Amino acid sequence: MRQHEIPFFAPSIGEAEIEAVVETLRSGWLTTGPKVRQFEEAFGRRVGARHALATSSATAALHLALEAAGVGPGDEVLVPTLTFASTGEVVGADTAQALGALASMVAIIAGSQSQE
Repeated sequence: MRQHEIPFFAPSIGEAEIEAVVETLRSGWLTTGPKVRQFEEAFGRRVGARHALATSSATAALHLALEAAGVGPGDEVLVPTLTFASTGEVVGADTAQALGALASMVAIIAGSQSQE
C-alpha cells in the first residue's frame, strides 16, 4: 500500500513577529487586549464582515456560529461522519457548551446526487 505524506516545514518567523510577541507578553494582555481587538477589526475588514470575534479554538468558534444561527434545543443539525469530534459535540453532547440540539450524523458520498 502506498503511503502519502504531507511534509512539515519550518515556519517563517522574522524579527517583526518576535518583537510583536514580546510586546504582547510585556503588555500583560494575552486574550482580550488591544492586539486581539486590532486583529478582529482587521480580519472583519478583510473578509467584509461587520463583526469578527477571535476565539481560543475551532470548537468555541463552532459553538458561537451555531448559537448565532439560532440553533437550540430540539433543532436538528447535520454533521458529517468524517470530522473532528468537536463538530458533533458542540451540537448535542451533554456538556456545558452544548446547545441541546440533535446531531444527525450523515455520510457524504462523492458523486452522489440528490433524489429531490
